[in-house]
Amino acid sequence: MATIGGLGSTPFGMGTPVSGVSAPASPSQLSRYLNPGSRDWKVDAATGQFAQMPPVRQRMELIMLTVVGSSSVIRTMGIPRPRKIDQYAETRMRRSVELAYAQLTDVEQVARIDAIDIERGNTTGRLTVTIEWRDLTQPNQVQTPITGAF
Repeated sequence: MATIGGLGSTPFGMGTPVSGVSAPASPSQLSRYLNPGSRDWKVDAATGQFAQMPPVRQRMELIMLTVVGSSSVIRTMGIPRPRKIDQYAETRMRRSVELAYAQLTDVEQVARIDAIDIERGNTTGRLTVTIEWRDLTQPNQVQTPITGAF
């Protein structure tokens, strides 16, 4: 096929080649790194591969970032948004967080929640939830707290 103006031409259309993420050299026991700020997979700039994180941490992050009922795979995964912010909002949110993580903390016993801190925003009316937790599959590793706003 001929090229037009330096662009490549294929049976599937015209365009310029784009490099994708390369496959890892060896399979890993780690999961893709989920950036909680952008909610997207992070690519390691040095290797061009997906950055990695422990699977328990990835699951903890996914639960915090998912609103219950919004996942097409597991409809019950996630934390529900509070219906109203009143004097019982922190108590209801604390219970919702405990229920959301019950599969990891009670059933599989791969994580332990040490503290749930809930702050009420003065101007936004939103609740900010911070979880101090421990990955029981990697007991010597210090875990970064997970935060979400509802």
